[in-house]
Amino acid sequence: MIKLKYTGLISLLVFVILLFQGCEKELDQHPKLQTLDFIAISPTKVKVKGNIVSVGDFDVSDYGFVYGVNPNVDITSGTRVSLGKDVSEGEINQEIGNITVSNSYYYNTLYIRMYLTNKNGTAYGQVLSVQLPSISTSSLYPNSGKVGDLITINGNFYTSNKDEVTVTFNNVKATVTETTPSKIIVQVPSGVNGTYDVQVAVTIGSQKITTSSYFAMKPYITDFNPKSGPVGTVVTFTGHNISTSYYSNYKAMFGQTESYLYGSNYPYYTSAQTSIPLNVGQSELPVSVIIDGVTTNFPDKFIVTPPVIEAISTTKGLYGSLVTLTCSNLPSNSQVNNNAIKIGDNPVSLYSINGNQLSFYIPTTIEEGEQSVSLTVGPHTVYAPQKLTVKQHTVSGFSPSSGGIGKEVTISGEFVPNQWYNVYFGSYTASSVSSSSGSLKVVVPYAAQEGDVKVSVEYGDKKITAPGTFKILAPAITSFSPTSGVPGTVVTISGVGFYPSNYSYYTTVKFGTVATEVISANESTIKVVVPSNVNPGAMKITVASNGQTIVSPSNFTVTN
Repeated sequence: MIKLKYTGLISLLVFVILLFQGCEKELDQHPKLQTLDFIAISPTKVKVKGNIVSVGDFDVSDYGFVYGVNPNVDITSGTRVSLGKDVSEGEINQEIGNITVSNSYYYNTLYIRMYLTNKNGTAYGQVLSVQLPSISTSSLYPNSGKVGDLITINGNFYTSNKDEVTVTFNNVKATVTETTPSKIIVQVPSGVNGTYDVQVAVTIGSQKITTSSYFAMKPYITDFNPKSGPVGTVVTFTGHNISTSYYSNYKAMFGQTESYLYGSNYPYYTSAQTSIPLNVGQSELPVSVIIDGVTTNFPDKFIVTPPVIEAISTTKGLYGSLVTLTCSNLPSNSQVNNNAIKIGDNPVSLYSINGNQLSFYIPTTIEEGEQSVSLTVGPHTVYAPQKLTVKQHTVSGFSPSSGGIGKEVTISGEFVPNQWYNVYFGSYTASSVSSSSGSLKVVVPYAAQEGDVKVSVEYGDKKITAPGTFKILAPAITSFSPTSGVPGTVVTISGVGFYPSNYSYYTTVKFGTVATEVISANESTIKVVVPSNVNPGAMKITVASNGQTIVSPSNFTVTN
């Protein structure tokens, strides 16, 4: 019984010892790591030294270093630099480049530690920190340039690796051609939206700084289009950073003729426009632009194409006739000179431009006869396919051959329809518009004196006299009917030379001294009413027609 008791105690003691040894062995299996040293080489590169004291007894799935801006950096919050899973105990020296931190703000302090991951979790070494060097810029030279120019940015950059450096001009990435710790050389990029206030920024790693001064983008024009067209053609110059603000002084030269550039800044300052001036002196124009006193010549010339007169509306025309030229390849309306058209050697004023049609009136200064019609636009003078025969107006006669003031007279001859003419009856003038090409209707003018006169038609400085004479008749009363009547009786007065209007301004009638109403009037008859307020008795009838007063040779008797 005692023996069995001692045997149980011994077994229990052995079990406790084995259990204690098993626990001690399990603690020894955890990895032990040290982060020994941490040095900043540049804003994007560091050196770190670690030590794996013990790997532990479990399979390693990953190990390396983890860095970040958080003092408690770990593999979930920081950036891992994995060295794989094949690990051995001992010191590790590692250079880490392209340092970036996932934060929109730059933190000057960077934290790092060593890590090792196995199936039980992740073990870490202690956290070390380092101050990353701050980049800076001191100057930008030159501070202006065009696309493709090389620009030097001086400062402290702590790297000679151009792949670590990003330079932007108004957020447009530039090509870095050279980098040293103290300077960066970049090529001015295309597509920069701006001219005089371009911001240049340098980014290395998580650090971004801008230069203290703005960069001025010089305009750079590379081409123009179209390469041909009539004067007035709008030419577009394309390139980079072309400002069209009021203080820009850009000129285009077409041969020896200058034209200022204008236009919108859209899209992205890449174009400006001008038009081919009307006064260019040749058809093949060398093209250049002058920007800030610097001339750029283009290899291509602009070819000025001539206009073409395809048709003329008439080959015969009187003075004052409207002639229309139908053309092609015309410039815009504002680019056709007022005196661009000539009849023979005489310039004529342009009346209208309607699309491809130019119209003008034949002036009286042109000689009669067959004349060429030409159009001069820019360096080109072209001619109508047919010549124009200029003719004088003719007056062959008139009808009737006599009449009083206000009488309508038809003059026969050759006229321009719907044209105003002055017609002379002796020295008295009337104006009229021709109703057709063969006749002109006019009335004998007011205040013309009775008698035989010549009839002449005037247009401009040309006056043509009709054959024969016209007899101007003075108004006269030959009779009236009835010869008596009560008030209200309608009386017809017969005669010659009456003004054909019943308006009181032209014709008035009195019975004795009492005026009455004119019902109607023509050149030979006036109808009136015996006034109601006239006293009974015999009296004269007085007619005032167009300023002349006549009295009836016999009396009219008013009865009760």
